[in-house]
Amino acid sequence: MHNFPDATEISLESCGLTTLDEVLPDLVKFRNLKVLRLGNNNLSSLPGDMSGLQKLEYLDLTNNPFVDLERIMSGLFSLPSLKYLYINLDEKDEDDIIVSLTNLESFNGTHAKNLHHLSRDYLSLHPDFSQFSSTVVRELHEKVDRENDPLKFQTELLNSKHAIDAVSKKDKKLSSLMLLMKQCYSGLLEDCFDVMFSVNADYHKKMIQMQKDLDHAAAETLEKESAENENAKKWLAERLEGEKERLVEEVGWLRAELEKQKNRLRQFQLNRQKISTQVNTSPKQLLQQSMKEKFNDPSTKSKLPLQPIKSNKTLSLRQTKEIIDEIYASKAKFDQKCVDNKLPRETMEQHLYTFLNQKYGLKNLILDWASAIIQAVKKFTSEDNDVAVFGKILRNEIDEEFRFVQKQLRETVAELLRVYLKGKYSRKVDGEIQQMLAQRMSGSLNEDEWVDIIKYMYNKEDSVNVIIKVNEGIRQLRAKKSRRPNTGNSSSNSSSRTPDDDVDDDDKGANKIPYVEFLRVLLNFQLRGHERFLTKFVRLFRQFDADKNGILNELEFRHLLLHINPHRTEENIEHWLNYTDPYNNQQITFSECVTFLSADLVKMMHDKKGLEDDDASEQDHHHHHHGTPNMKQQQLYVDHREEVVEDILDQE
Repeated sequence: MHNFPDATEISLESCGLTTLDEVLPDLVKFRNLKVLRLGNNNLSSLPGDMSGLQKLEYLDLTNNPFVDLERIMSGLFSLPSLKYLYINLDEKDEDDIIVSLTNLESFNGTHAKNLHHLSRDYLSLHPDFSQFSSTVVRELHEKVDRENDPLKFQTELLNSKHAIDAVSKKDKKLSSLMLLMKQCYSGLLEDCFDVMFSVNADYHKKMIQMQKDLDHAAAETLEKESAENENAKKWLAERLEGEKERLVEEVGWLRAELEKQKNRLRQFQLNRQKISTQVNTSPKQLLQQSMKEKFNDPSTKSKLPLQPIKSNKTLSLRQTKEIIDEIYASKAKFDQKCVDNKLPRETMEQHLYTFLNQKYGLKNLILDWASAIIQAVKKFTSEDNDVAVFGKILRNEIDEEFRFVQKQLRETVAELLRVYLKGKYSRKVDGEIQQMLAQRMSGSLNEDEWVDIIKYMYNKEDSVNVIIKVNEGIRQLRAKKSRRPNTGNSSSNSSSRTPDDDVDDDDKGANKIPYVEFLRVLLNFQLRGHERFLTKFVRLFRQFDADKNGILNELEFRHLLLHINPHRTEENIEHWLNYTDPYNNQQITFSECVTFLSADLVKMMHDKKGLEDDDASEQDHHHHHHGTPNMKQQQLYVDHREEVVEDILDQE
């Protein structure tokens, strides 16, 4: 039984029980017990106190040899919740139980309503109770009406009770019924008095508490009103002080704006043509100009650093190159608008933030994307030439126009490869040559092909250096390939080869290089050469770029020109200023300096009195790359710059 402490029903039928004294302590432990079946046992009595079974409502005692009603009544009386009783007794004993247990709702299946009729009939038919009770009640009324002394009144009540008790003892059934009635009515009266006293005490407590709450609420209201008045005074004082500070700041801002407007007016007076341009500029262009002014302001520039805080974004190489192409395209359009409106150009660093501002608008997004782009540039610089070129342009280590040189180099290599294939396979039509060219560009170049391209593009010395670097690249690729596990695709790869490939392998062996890797070697070679060419000028430019933003004003540009050539006249300097800054914008970028001074830079390489020389051989190497007949491709860069300068002069 202990395995189910929450059981509500227990059956001990046909267990041969002769007494409940031994099992009652265990039954009491079942606090939720409501149904107890004890039929078909040998019980002749019940324990005198079964009040531990507080929730027992249903008790089955059928088929037990009960002979004496006195031995079971005490136990049944002690069950406070008993409602349903089943027991086999004589008819006279059953009537006694029905009259005694007034809480029963059912006895041996008979409904409570019928039980009440039986009790009422029993009392009404009892001659002694009916006669004596009427006599006692009548005498009691008479004595109560005559008696004014409280002590004698209480004495008469006690005598009446004693008389009733004496009569009730003549009949056990009547005695039991009278006792039950006495208990019920006395308990009812006691409960009434308890309720009255409890209500009265609770009423007084509530009255006292309500008075306290009322006093407390009144005090709180007064205190709250006082605090609100005090807070209102403080708020008004703070608001007045804040309004005063705001007005002071606004006056200061207005004064600063007035000073700016005065300076701008002076600038407009210096150049009427610029005034006209500013008047005709659209709101969008004015916004762009305002942003450029912010970028040139040292305090603003510190808020948009070239190397922002680390971003949570991680860009792939493909995403990085796509964004770089978008920035290049945006920069080209923006530069054209600047030319059309006679405004200064931006550096690539400035336009990076202009581009992000136009695309996203929010400062947090601008800085986050700028950080992600710069981190990606650092990550992929050694892996991709386009990313490396963009990073160096961003840092003003090379000029913006150099990216066009790299583009032309790609086109030149493709064209030379096409000419080579056309000459080698002269019998093939143009469609077949074009197909072979596509296969080479998506695959690998034979040794005779890439060697011929190198010798055609570079002089003897540079050709040797480039060939060495290509061979190094081939060895590195072979080393990587040998470290990779065999994928089992050799048969499929060999089956896709063309007869021309077999001829090439027979002529030159397997010393082949992927076209992409070959192009990367040439682009890196070109980039390193251009970096060496600009190294001294970069140091010189940074020497005069006081705020390190990649932009020179008129005074700084004058010092730069005089440092490059101390013999320049004032007329010559004014001539250069008219070319580089025709609208007196006071903003000449690093790339513009390199573009307009490209011829001076080449000449500067021969001037021993110019910048500091690293060594004579390096200087000669720079000369090969930028203007001497020793290299077939070297003139490309200077020619391109001359075209840029001529286009600018033509627009003027």
